[in-house]
Amino acid sequence: MAGKLEKEWDKPITEPLSDKIKGAIQPSAPLKQKIFQVIHRLKLQSSKLDLLAERLREKDRRLFEKVVDSYVRHDMDKAKIFANETANTRKALKLVENCKSALESVVLRLETVQSVGDVAVAISGAISVIQSVRGRLSGIFPELDKELVAINENLSGLLYETAGPEGMIGGFEVTTEESESILKEAMSVAESRAKEKFSEIPIGTSINVEQKQN
Repeated sequence: MAGKLEKEWDKPITEPLSDKIKGAIQPSAPLKQKIFQVIHRLKLQSSKLDLLAERLREKDRRLFEKVVDSYVRHDMDKAKIFANETANTRKALKLVENCKSALESVVLRLETVQSVGDVAVAISGAISVIQSVRGRLSGIFPELDKELVAINENLSGLLYETAGPEGMIGGFEVTTEESESILKEAMSVAESRAKEKFSEIPIGTSINVEQKQN
């Protein structure tokens, strides 16, 4: 099976007529090409998350200015309201940044696959990560959720091609380890970005926000 997959990995797109007839029965596009197509779709979704994150950052800046303005005018009631809205916006932004970083990590992992040997591991990990991203974003970004469903269906098809039926029923024990590694890396990147971009809410209002949330 390994020999067959190696041929699939770099098979040229131009094929003899006999191979094209076979391809009509069994899809014969090179595995590498199929993975590149998935990577392209993932990058598009990452760009959408980037636009959403930028809108949330702009909303955060506007709300934060209102917190500061209310604080300066000693209008603590409004300051608390705007501080709560700011906190919720930052929570949403952190979620989006985390998911964007997760997709970027999946793309990087798929881009660095050099042979068929680690394709199944990379794909199974990607499926788990995308499923996790879907669970987090489905409530706030349903359009992206639909696209990620389609991408995961493609990846599942690729996993079947590379690993066979056993790969579809948990034949790769490394799936959890691979996906957890990607998610941890993404979380670290997202948290680092968040620390660089967020302004600090005035101490008095932030304490009240925490008390209200508790």
